[in-house]
Amino acid sequence: MVLLLYPQFGEAIEIHEIRWGFGDRPMANKINPVTILVENTEPQAFESEIRLQRETLRGQQIDIALSTTTYIAPFEKKWVQFYPYLTESADNWTISWKHGTEQREQSFFSPRTRSSTVTVQLIQPDSLSKVIPGIKQYPEDLFPPLSGALDPLSGVFLDHLPKWEKSRRISFL
Repeated sequence: MVLLLYPQFGEAIEIHEIRWGFGDRPMANKINPVTILVENTEPQAFESEIRLQRETLRGQQIDIALSTTTYIAPFEKKWVQFYPYLTESADNWTISWKHGTEQREQSFFSPRTRSSTVTVQLIQPDSLSKVIPGIKQYPEDLFPPLSGALDPLSGVFLDHLPKWEKSRRISFL
C-alpha cells in the first residue's frame, strides 16, 4: 500500500542472487568473478552505474570501487560481473546504484574463502546437463571473459561446444 501512495520509495532494482567465484566459494588471494543477478522492477529502463565496494563494518571504504554502467530493460533480469581481488577474510561488501537523484545500496558479507583451486563443469543455461558427481557446475554464459579471473580454476569439464563471443573463447584458451 505504501508503494502505491508513495512510488518514490520503490526500488529501481533488486539483487536476487550473488555467486562468489566458481562453486560459490571464492579462492583466497586471487581475482575471483563475483556475479550478481539484478532485476529491474519498474516499467522504465534502468541505465546507471552499479558499484561494488569493500567496506569496514563501520562503512568506511577499503580499496577502490569496481563499477560498470548497466542497462536493464523494464521488468527484466541481468547478470552483472565484477572481478575483485579477495583476501582470506570474509569481508563486508556494498553494491550501490543511483535511482533518480537518490543513491541506493545493499550490504552483504562475502563467504569464507577456499585455499585450493576448483574444477567445474560448464553447463548450458536452462538445460538438463548430466551432472558429474563431485564436480561443481558453472553456467557457461557466466564464464569470465578475462583470463586473470580464471586463477581459481584447476580444470573445466565440457560436454558441448559453448556459444561464446571471442573474448570468452580467448580467455578459456
